[in-house]
Amino acid sequence: MKSEPPLVSIGIPLYRSRRFLESIIANLERISYPRLEIIISDRHSADDTIDLLREHFKGDSRFSFVQEQDDLNWVENYNELLRRFSGDYFLWMPHDDIYPADYVSKLVAGLETDSEAICSFGRLHLRDLEDRPIPLFREFPPAFLETEDKTRRALALLTWGAGIPFRGLFRRNPIVESSFFIRQTLDNYAADGCWMFGLALRRRFVYVRQCSVHKRMYPNSTHRRIDPGIRHQFNYLRTIRDYLKDGCSDRLEVAAGTLFLGIWIFGVRVHPVAPRFLRGRLRRLVTWLLA
Repeated sequence: MKSEPPLVSIGIPLYRSRRFLESIIANLERISYPRLEIIISDRHSADDTIDLLREHFKGDSRFSFVQEQDDLNWVENYNELLRRFSGDYFLWMPHDDIYPADYVSKLVAGLETDSEAICSFGRLHLRDLEDRPIPLFREFPPAFLETEDKTRRALALLTWGAGIPFRGLFRRNPIVESSFFIRQTLDNYAADGCWMFGLALRRRFVYVRQCSVHKRMYPNSTHRRIDPGIRHQFNYLRTIRDYLKDGCSDRLEVAAGTLFLGIWIFGVRVHPVAPRFLRGRLRRLVTWLLA
């Protein structure tokens, strides 16, 4: 009997992942979902993690391994994994996150409740390397994230935390068929959030409250290597504006959205620019404008 094609593709981009080997294996062995393909990619070969994973999962037909020393940056590596996926749904699984057994099944169920949604995602819990919880500024997404107003929806996502649904499950065909790959930014700072902003301009998201993932935060993680300055923030604004221009045909809406983003980025996000008393007022202004 011919085996069924995969329904869900999981991509694991490795980079100096040896210290997370046990966690990666535990994540993959916990997942209780049929019709999976799992692609593990190491584009730098800085350690032996991929060899150890290949040996551990030897004989498991769900797995394939990509090992080429072409030194792709993380955005290029994620995009290359996306091109290789063949399932109807896909997710990227960072090497240092912790996933429960029902993570995939709950997110698949979330997407299948809404045929127009392009992403389903759950809660994010932050932990340090000693497994101590780290408070998240806003745990639950704002209600207006579900609005049909695509510009307000995308802006709400960005100001809340676009990196959270980046760990969700995505509908593959609408993304690949339109070549909607992650765009690079200066040092690839916040490239994931910019991409999620552009995606929210296209389709709705589904929030699955009973689903969660644990993310590790630590000083030398890859997402903390950049200390963003004004140049990074201007590039961030320019990238977001480009996504906005592509997703909106109304020039006035693009101009208003860009102005809103400028207030938020330079008045709320960049601490040295605005005094503390002004940042609080600007944060309330941003919330009021989106409500």
